[in-house]
Amino acid sequence: MLDVLFLCEGTYPYVPGGVSSWIHSLIVGMPELKFGVLYLAPSEKDELKLRYQLPPNLEELVVFPLYDLVYKPQPTSPFKSGAWQDVEPFIEGIIQGDARGFDKAFTHLCGSGDREPTLTMKELATSFESWKMLTESYQRNYPKASFNDFFWSWRYAFLPLFKLFHADIPPAKLYHTVTTGWSGMLAAIAGRRRKRPFIVTEHGLYVNERRIEISQADWIYVDAPTRGALEIGFGTFKEIWINLFLALGKLCYQDAHRIYTLFEGNRDKEIEFGAPANKIDIIPNGVNVDHFLSVEKRALPENRNV
Repeated sequence: MLDVLFLCEGTYPYVPGGVSSWIHSLIVGMPELKFGVLYLAPSEKDELKLRYQLPPNLEELVVFPLYDLVYKPQPTSPFKSGAWQDVEPFIEGIIQGDARGFDKAFTHLCGSGDREPTLTMKELATSFESWKMLTESYQRNYPKASFNDFFWSWRYAFLPLFKLFHADIPPAKLYHTVTTGWSGMLAAIAGRRRKRPFIVTEHGLYVNERRIEISQADWIYVDAPTRGALEIGFGTFKEIWINLFLALGKLCYQDAHRIYTLFEGNRDKEIEFGAPANKIDIIPNGVNVDHFLSVEKRALPENRNV
């Protein structure tokens, strides 16, 4: 069994950067531990190129294509009706940026041990019940919006989420995600399924970054404003995506064993986004002061214009 499995999204070992280098340094710096990486990629068709030389104690590297739908044969379950009743509040909560209903939905969306999920991936994607859940959500939340655009927003938001529940996650003593979002949700699923702790280490704040990115995105359809109406907010479909990542963040935070971040400002934002304050610890970026011992010390002038 692995000691630590990193759940990575847009980082190590295929995308270089500060977070990726930090993960690499952690693995290299603890050769006595066995590490693994589960990397979330948009599609298996994406060409991934390793940007780091993998250390010998990185014993497992798994790529999970998030948006490729594969329907595996699964035995039928006699508990379908009750399953849909338990899953619907969970989905409705996510549409509204909330994290309610996860406990009941989990038992139907995710297998455990020898038990298969109550609802198959194909049922979640193509059944009459899933269509009914989608259309009722549309009527409750956005009845004046374009149904065609709501339909595609719903599918692109929820089918990857459903797929995470069916992911083949390597067993590990500890799961470690460096973001909330998709990988944070997968960490919560892994922790529950394997009955193991997971931790979150946030350098940047995923929810905040996605909110800024989505607000500026031109690939998400924006409703044409009613004549004479004042435009307020992000628009229907941007709101759906922002609420999705808000909800995934809350789900990640509420299930995490510990949450680590760099400074007090990040901690305040995490609490704002739903993190329990008593779970958060601050670990500032380390500075090797010995590197600066030879630097000449000079007094600053008393009067400076800044």
